[in-house]
Amino acid sequence: MKVYKKSFKDLFFELGVESIDDLWVLSLFITEGDRAGTQTTRRFRVGDSVDSEKKQVFIKIDVKSIKLDLDLQTLKVIGIIESGFPSQYVNVGEHHSFDLHVGDKISINKSILLEIQKKILTKAMDKKINSKVYLVVLDDDSCVIASLNESRYNIITEISFRGSGKRDPAIKEGSRQNYFDSILKVITNDQFDNCIIGGPGFEKENLQKYILQKVTDKKLLGKFTFTQAASPGISGIKELINGGAVKRILNDLTVQKDSDLIDEFLLHLAKDKPVTYGLVQIKEELNKNALRMVLISDKFFHENFNEIKNLLLLLEDNKIEYHILNSNAEPGRILDNMTGIAAFLYY
Repeated sequence: MKVYKKSFKDLFFELGVESIDDLWVLSLFITEGDRAGTQTTRRFRVGDSVDSEKKQVFIKIDVKSIKLDLDLQTLKVIGIIESGFPSQYVNVGEHHSFDLHVGDKISINKSILLEIQKKILTKAMDKKINSKVYLVVLDDDSCVIASLNESRYNIITEISFRGSGKRDPAIKEGSRQNYFDSILKVITNDQFDNCIIGGPGFEKENLQKYILQKVTDKKLLGKFTFTQAASPGISGIKELINGGAVKRILNDLTVQKDSDLIDEFLLHLAKDKPVTYGLVQIKEELNKNALRMVLISDKFFHENFNEIKNLLLLLEDNKIEYHILNSNAEPGRILDNMTGIAAFLYY
């Protein structure tokens, strides 16, 4: 997250979006009642003509809702126009929305700042370079390559092994070299922090030997980790995420922490240990001083912010830990299926 201006005292921020993760951070940081402004385009009718033309304007709106679409890499901010310039192209009081993408800049006047919002934003501001991790699963038919960030994994590409099934050993070996060349080209096309490779069969070991031969940079070579994955394809990618090697490498990434929290919650639920879910139940447990930790999906956070913001302030005042899980990832989807809010209890 690029920072142009920030004042936690005045609750004013000017921020630049540098990654998809920044869009997710802003989706939690901007809430109803805030004022948000950005450079945007509006269409206006020219005089009495039926024709219209687009004008670049800066518009500040009173935020009513936001919608995050990670597939389209867009954060839509929706509200009512409060001010803007040039003034002749700004109709105060009208409904308006603008889309934020990577590379855009936004100013925000917060109406209220929760401690967790401050922590999330501070973490994004302090992260000079977003961690980039590749997950690679291959067998003797195909290879799936995914990137993993703080919010989700994204499938980058699938590469077919065109030599699969060929009887001539020389031809098959030549096809294998092309197969491995294509994999390595995708991985090394950009800078990355780690690449975890796994898969069934022997192709993982063959790729490991190939990389040891081709990659002469010891620093780059140290970024590769080879581990076990019994399944091919996307199932193998999910298996890597849950594997020990990946857990060690990704111990600071939210997606892994979310997965661990949900797994622990489901285990407690199955063994009838002290947990609960549902907003009414959690409010009751708060009154009993029984809450140990609360899990909230970002979908629930957005859809019920006005209803739960006082609850969140009470959690912060009572120093009760709570975590916001991304609904676009599997842990968040599981939580959404259980009302979107759950809690570990002391008793």
